[in-house]
Amino acid sequence: MSNSVQTKICESTQLNLAANKPSCKSSGFESIDYDALIEQIDRLVLPRIKTETIPLYAANKRVLAQDYIANHALPVHASSAMDGFALNSLSANKFASLKVVGACWAGDPLQTLAEGCAMPIATGALMPLGANAVVPIEQARFNTNKQLVIEDWPAGWNVKSVGSDLKPGQLLVKKGQMLHARALGLLASAGINAVTVIKPLKVLILSNGNELVPLGESCQQGQHYDVNAVTLSAWLQTEWGLDSDQACLPDKFIQLADFLKAQAQVYDVIITSGGASVGKRDWIRPALSDWTESYAWQINMKPAKPFSLARNQISAEHQAWLIALPGNPVAAMVSMALIGHRVIHNLMATNEPARRLEFQNQPAAFEWPVPQQKMQWLLVQETSDGIIPLVEQGASHLFSLCQADGWVQIPPHQTFQSGRRLRYLPFRALGLV
Repeated sequence: MSNSVQTKICESTQLNLAANKPSCKSSGFESIDYDALIEQIDRLVLPRIKTETIPLYAANKRVLAQDYIANHALPVHASSAMDGFALNSLSANKFASLKVVGACWAGDPLQTLAEGCAMPIATGALMPLGANAVVPIEQARFNTNKQLVIEDWPAGWNVKSVGSDLKPGQLLVKKGQMLHARALGLLASAGINAVTVIKPLKVLILSNGNELVPLGESCQQGQHYDVNAVTLSAWLQTEWGLDSDQACLPDKFIQLADFLKAQAQVYDVIITSGGASVGKRDWIRPALSDWTESYAWQINMKPAKPFSLARNQISAEHQAWLIALPGNPVAAMVSMALIGHRVIHNLMATNEPARRLEFQNQPAAFEWPVPQQKMQWLLVQETSDGIIPLVEQGASHLFSLCQADGWVQIPPHQTFQSGRRLRYLPFRALGLV
């Protein structure tokens, strides 16, 4: 990419950012940097430990509540790793060829191999007593008497020995791991048919605003469809395996406060979008005045500057958390993916590093000639030369969000040339592809 094209893209991007800059006014929010906010969330949001035992086949994307240990070796008996002929490698000391007798099939009981003989064997079949190697079918040679010609075959050749996959007492899957197809298969191979897991979070997604219309209804002038209910629920299912309910309310304080108070009795997590800033009709924060604790931050970044978190202790057994996101769809997704993600991670008691955000360092194929006061999260695409920003970066540009491959972090108060390595978060690491 030429320098002139890079500069044009970057200047256009920065002009769009400037055009979308909100006005500054007193908010009562605590100003905080992104990394410091994540540290605060780690101190505030602790695991929610409620468990249940479920069948293994229903445990995909569930978090284990205990370690699982192999209680026997796998394979229990030596078995064949190939279709071929089972034999004793020491036969070469006594015989020039081996008589082919019988057959061993997967699932057959253990057999015994007579001296001077070879036995056809299928992959996975138990090695007969007296055999210690398997000659693959395609490498077997026979004499005119249809006997297997002996060659220099080592003991253990193409044999799965006892415990070669699992040993008794070996850790299979550890507590806190989110189960996936590979881990489920490993547990199944050890004969584990049920697992104790963390109960899934019960989640409600609440969209707030007079302008919002649920899908299936007609949009009037000044209205638009409720996008966040769709994107957030899809992301929760893809990334965490969590189902969610959805609701949509107008900008009415009493109705909103009563609704949140009632739903806190039912749900573990309420995710709101819209009404979370400092406008005259932003009622989310005032509606949380009687919750056990609430926090509001102005994050030193764009987009998704405002972020609120609240907890309501309903009883000794139940508490509800509320995550308040901006209303613009791109800002809501930035806020949920970069910050709300950590809240869900902590509540689900997963200790997997992979469930935390893992940033990459990628070269920028663009220049950044004008420093910005706040850290920027830019939508970017991956190219052979590095990452490049999309021109449209507004908090409501869903088309750009759909075309992008991820977000890149632009440090505040800095300029840089093409080739600078930046902190990059690909969508594939977030379950957004």
